[in-house]
Amino acid sequence: MKINSPNKKLRGSERGLATVFVLVILGIMAIVISSNTGSLRNLNGHLQLIEENQLKHHESDLDRE
Repeated sequence: MKINSPNKKLRGSERGLATVFVLVILGIMAIVISSNTGSLRNLNGHLQLIEENQLKHHESDLDRE
Protein backbone atom coordinates (compact mmCIF):
# COMPACT_ATOMS: atom_id res chain seq x y z
CA MET A 1 0.00 0.00 0.00
CA LYS A 2 1.37 3.36 -1.05
CA ILE A 3 0.91 6.40 1.12
CA ASN A 4 0.80 9.74 -0.68
CA SER A 5 3.11 12.25 0.86
CA PRO A 6 2.00 15.88 1.25
CA ASN A 7 5.09 16.95 -0.72
CA LYS A 8 3.58 15.64 -3.97
CA LYS A 9 1.28 18.63 -4.22
CA LEU A 10 4.20 20.98 -3.67
CA ARG A 11 6.23 19.30 -6.38
CA GLY A 12 3.46 19.81 -8.91
CA SER A 13 3.14 23.49 -8.14
CA GLU A 14 6.93 23.85 -8.19
CA ARG A 15 7.01 22.33 -11.65
CA GLY A 16 4.33 24.74 -12.80
CA LEU A 17 6.22 27.66 -11.32
CA ALA A 18 9.44 26.51 -12.98
CA THR A 19 7.64 26.28 -16.32
CA VAL A 20 6.27 29.81 -15.97
CA PHE A 21 9.70 31.07 -14.96
CA VAL A 22 11.36 29.48 -18.00
CA LEU A 23 8.69 30.91 -20.30
CA VAL A 24 9.17 34.39 -18.83
CA ILE A 25 12.94 34.16 -19.30
CA LEU A 26 12.49 33.00 -22.91
CA GLY A 27 10.11 35.91 -23.53
CA ILE A 28 12.59 38.41 -22.13
CA MET A 29 15.35 36.90 -24.26
CA ALA A 30 13.16 37.18 -27.37
CA ILE A 31 12.49 40.86 -26.63
CA VAL A 32 16.20 41.57 -26.14
CA ILE A 33 17.14 39.75 -29.35
CA SER A 34 14.48 41.63 -31.30
CA SER A 35 15.65 44.95 -29.90
CA ASN A 36 19.27 44.19 -30.71
CA THR A 37 18.37 43.17 -34.26
CA GLY A 38 16.57 46.48 -34.79
CA SER A 39 19.50 48.41 -33.39
CA LEU A 40 21.95 46.57 -35.64
CA ARG A 41 19.84 47.32 -38.72
CA ASN A 42 19.73 50.99 -37.75
CA LEU A 43 23.48 51.05 -37.21
CA ASN A 44 24.07 49.38 -40.56
CA GLY A 45 22.02 52.10 -42.27
CA HIS A 46 24.06 54.83 -40.58
CA LEU A 47 27.32 53.15 -41.53
CA GLN A 48 26.23 52.96 -45.17
CA LEU A 49 25.47 56.68 -45.17
CA ILE A 50 28.89 57.45 -43.68
CA GLU A 51 30.58 55.22 -46.27
CA GLU A 52 28.74 56.95 -49.12
CA ASN A 53 29.74 60.39 -47.80
CA GLN A 54 33.38 59.33 -47.47
CA LEU A 55 33.43 57.90 -51.00
CA LYS A 56 31.97 61.14 -52.38
CA HIS A 57 34.55 63.14 -50.43
CA HIS A 58 37.46 61.04 -51.73
CA GLU A 59 36.14 61.15 -55.31
CA SER A 60 36.02 64.93 -55.17
CA ASP A 61 39.60 64.97 -53.84
CA LEU A 62 40.74 62.82 -56.75
CA ASP A 63 38.97 65.12 -59.25
CA ARG A 64 40.89 68.14 -57.89
CA GLU A 65 44.25 66.48 -58.57
